[in-house]
Amino acid sequence: MGKFWIRSGVIALAVAGCQVASGTAPPVPEATHTDAPPPPVSVARPSRACFHRPGRLHPLKPPTYRDGWRSTLSGLLAGTNISVSLALGDRLLFDHQGAVARIPASNQKLLLSMALLDAFPVSSRIPTSAAARIDGPSIAGDLFVYGLGDPTFGDAAYRATLGLTGSTIDRLARQVAALGFEKVEGRVVGLRGALLGDWDAVGWRTKVARRYIARPTALSVNGNRASATAPERQAAAALTARLEELGVDVAGAPGRSTQPFPRRASSLGGVTSPPLIELIGIMARDSSNFIAEVLSKRLGAKCFGPPGTIASGARAITRWARMNGASIVANDASGLSYDNQISTRAMVGLMTQVRKRWWGGQLMRALPEPGQGTLAHRLEGLTMHAKTGSLFDGTSTLSGWVWLEREQHWAAFSIMSSLGDAGPALEDEIVRLVARTAAL
Repeated sequence: MGKFWIRSGVIALAVAGCQVASGTAPPVPEATHTDAPPPPVSVARPSRACFHRPGRLHPLKPPTYRDGWRSTLSGLLAGTNISVSLALGDRLLFDHQGAVARIPASNQKLLLSMALLDAFPVSSRIPTSAAARIDGPSIAGDLFVYGLGDPTFGDAAYRATLGLTGSTIDRLARQVAALGFEKVEGRVVGLRGALLGDWDAVGWRTKVARRYIARPTALSVNGNRASATAPERQAAAALTARLEELGVDVAGAPGRSTQPFPRRASSLGGVTSPPLIELIGIMARDSSNFIAEVLSKRLGAKCFGPPGTIASGARAITRWARMNGASIVANDASGLSYDNQISTRAMVGLMTQVRKRWWGGQLMRALPEPGQGTLAHRLEGLTMHAKTGSLFDGTSTLSGWVWLEREQHWAAFSIMSSLGDAGPALEDEIVRLVARTAAL
């Protein structure tokens, strides 16, 4: 058994990747699988420093109405309850009801994306790890699976729906099996980790909302589509099944626990998510509420300490917006809340700020372009990247960046209304007009 060169101690991947925990472990409601004390976690303390300090903020300069395109656009919007703001650099090119606070719907995910990229490295990945105590050719007790909020952990079929290849369940199981174990004397146990499993927010129409979002948890499998009550156990079951297919016998039934990661365990392997910027692109393309709330919980845990929750993620988004000069109301990150509020002027102001960040261009390109995701059948022929949004009360939103043909430059825009089915068609007409005619 020359393969047992495994390093002991807390899982290296979990510690290295746990950017969301505080200096001490959270309280432990139940700890039935080990008598070891909670391990220290080496991460930055939650504080106001969770975001990079913004540079000097410049208010957008008011528009100067000298060009016929503004009159044309104003005529198009006459009599409609819609807000439209367009900015080029620090100049507000056009503003119609731009100060009116409106529901952003899934444009909330754009706010989340900006806050995430100010808090975490663009290339950061989220680990999912396995560890156990070793005893000869067998794992003496339980095999623990620990997640830190990778929403892409799953089998090949699920990951294919996200545009990813391979099964991370299979990859993790193969790493464990490759160490030469013959049996897990205990069971595979999924640990809750540093994110709470809360599944509601202020402004959600909860019964309806839960049809559009699975429970967001630190350890998830296949987007938690199969289990609303015990996703950690579901993940453990998936890993158990794959281990047994690979010839590793698992004695006990899959389980779950809220305990912290066992201190004297040895790392058996780990897998990671795609880079953060790619996760943002996956989330934005199909407007994934699940990915949004998982990532937001990580953000909340980094800023305010674990466990990360939907509320703490929303609070972090609010703080980030305020640091960058915008007043908003955020209750979630997915945009399912009917109580979220932002004006189009505030949205383009924030977008203008982040385009000055070194990662601003990467964020823009991560958003869908015509022919992709929620823009699959919209705005063909235009050069643009944008995030759509809609709710059942008729809210319709579209915010992003569009290439101005006359200026040969990118401009930030935001459109929000409560026009229902008529909203997307009017949004498209506005963006087409702006792309082809707008100028300083």
